[in-house]
Amino acid sequence: LVTDDKNSPHVPVLVQAKVEGDITITPSPVSLGTLAPGRKKTVNVVVRGKKKFAIEKIDCASPVKTFKVRLTKATRRVHVLPITITAPQQPGKFSEVFSVKIAGRTEPVTFKAFGRVVTATTN
Repeated sequence: LVTDDKNSPHVPVLVQAKVEGDITITPSPVSLGTLAPGRKKTVNVVVRGKKKFAIEKIDCASPVKTFKVRLTKATRRVHVLPITITAPQQPGKFSEVFSVKIAGRTEPVTFKAFGRVVTATTN
């Protein structure tokens, strides 16, 4: 900041900002919570753009196909994507990276989903 004070013509100003891309995904990351082996759970992921856009496809990074996504070919500013997971049989933490291919863009938008598989305990 520039002032007319001859003794202190410049005053530093602290600025905080959040830079968002033209496409945002919420929630990010996607928490799937705690699941029993083989159980299904559906969560909604919102993909929002500053302009209307179409989603061409969504890919998972891992070769194990435990996730299913329902896509529409509609062009809109906001897409709500139901993602269904079938929990792995192995107990423990799991995660998946998704790549969202947007029509007209060379680079995909990515997001991560994570959760934990636990077996039921009996007493």
